Amino acid sequence: SKRNRIENPWITNGLIKSINFKNFLYEKWKKSKTKADKLGDSEIYEKYKNYRKRLRTLIISAKNMFYSKKFDNCKGNSKKTWELINQLRGKIISKSKSSFLVNGNLIKDRRVIANEFNKYFVSVAQILNEEAFSSENLPLCP
Repeated sequence: SKRNRIENPWITNGLIKSINFKNFLYEKWKKSKTKADKLGDSEIYEKYKNYRKRLRTLIISAKNMFYSKKFDNCKGNSKKTWELINQLRGKIISKSKSSFLVNGNLIKDRRVIANEFNKYFVSVAQILNEEAFSSENLPLCP
């Protein structure tokens, strides 16, 4: 599917066709199951099982080839090698700087952003306390 293609760049069109054929074999075997024969047609199941095993080894080898080519491209450059390792681990560092709009001004300084968040949450707590303990909203004790 399209989602797998984006997440798994080593999945080729040929592998997608093979995956679809494996799914077809599975559905065919599943349809062969009945109440009397809960295991279904054993010949179809064996065909599906063998195809599934071969497909699994093909996907693993495609993944290994993909990443070995990636590492070969980074050979001799330790910075790029570590970037690739961190990418594989899912530890990608965001290069975008955070910015927030406060009172119509675009703020990029992290310290100022943190102070503005602090002011906001302190004021929210103050407002809630004032509302909770005002003379009109006193809680009734049982």
